[in-house]
Amino acid sequence: MSGRIYLDSSAILRLVLEPGLAPQVESAVRGAESLVTSRLSQVEAARAFIRVRGLGRTPEAAIA
Repeated sequence: MSGRIYLDSSAILRLVLEPGLAPQVESAVRGAESLVTSRLSQVEAARAFIRVRGLGRTPEAAIA
């Protein structure tokens, strides 16, 4: 698959924090020409990563 793919914050978080749960989406993302998101998604995802980091249950390598 090629072209542009839009990812909202939930898709971004799932791909980063729960790899392997959405293989079709992961494949599409790998094959995309470009990935697009909104500024709101950037803020939401950044805040979620801060919360996840604070909980200390996710390896730092998965977040960084």
